[in-house]
Amino acid sequence: ANIASDQQNVSGTWDGDYTLVNHLNDDPGSGGSGDIEDSTSNSNDATAASGMTSADLIRAKLGFGLDFDGVSDTLTVPDSSSMDGSTGSGQPRTYSYWLNFTTVTENTLITDKSNFSGNSLWSEAHSNPNKIRGGTDSGNQLLSDTTFLTDQWYYIVYEHDGSFDRLYVNGELDDGPNAQTADNDNNNVWYIMGSGNRYEVNGKLDELRVTNVSHSAGWIKTEYNNQNNVNDFLSFGIEETITGASYEAIINASSMPNRGLVSNSTLGYKWQVIACNDDNDCSFWDDFNSLIFYKILIQYPKQDSIDLRKPYFIRILVKIIVTFCNRIPSIIIKSMSNNSMYN
Repeated sequence: ANIASDQQNVSGTWDGDYTLVNHLNDDPGSGGSGDIEDSTSNSNDATAASGMTSADLIRAKLGFGLDFDGVSDTLTVPDSSSMDGSTGSGQPRTYSYWLNFTTVTENTLITDKSNFSGNSLWSEAHSNPNKIRGGTDSGNQLLSDTTFLTDQWYYIVYEHDGSFDRLYVNGELDDGPNAQTADNDNNNVWYIMGSGNRYEVNGKLDELRVTNVSHSAGWIKTEYNNQNNVNDFLSFGIEETITGASYEAIINASSMPNRGLVSNSTLGYKWQVIACNDDNDCSFWDDFNSLIFYKILIQYPKQDSIDLRKPYFIRILVKIIVTFCNRIPSIIIKSMSNNSMYN
């Protein structure tokens, strides 16, 4: 059937751990409050400074991003309960962004929700050499080992686990862990790339995110790999089709019921094969009773019949055709006699 309505669920993409996800792909020149939209259900939308124009929406690291002139361009995110966190003082926080410096100016604000006190969702740039500093406390600050080049994209992550801060650059631990005072709730707006009249950063920003949980080094590395080059992170090929497969099974027939002496070659147990996945979705039975090879009919030397009461092993090779879906099928082989089945 044709689907006429839009099936997107943008806010449902991000679970409750995410406080803010701003792709920074909205036009900052529209001039409206909250015109740079948050993709989570928290609606922590950012407002662009009045001097920003449509020309500041540029091709960036992941699609579109924003270009800041280092003079008056900035974003502000209003205070909200979700931006202050869900569990109060001491909770883990993680915030991240892609940053590309045009020039690096000493003591300019990349992000700050502390009203310039340096203890909440805070990071800043320093020059000579070009480094970044930040964390959740104005003391024992994180300082990057990386020296940043201009006109190059970097993935920056500040992670706070409730007791320690860590700084990651391009998926690798760059500084920390540093013991820092736990992140505090506050009623300040969140400044992005400057405060509107001072500390402006001259550069480009993309994919701004905040979560109310800490993340492992492996998770952060995976995020970097995924966002940095999705073509190397994922490999897509044509759909594979497997039409058949052969399975060999060894069956212990010693548990079969006593049927006495069998000499009639038309009598015997028949073998059937079924393929099932982990959800217990099974194929149809393939019946091999029409071929005598699959019956229990073995002639020992100097014997005209076989006593089924004696334990022995039978080895049969069966071939079945199964359709493979998204799970590896398991094979069940059973015997059946007089409409009764035995493993």
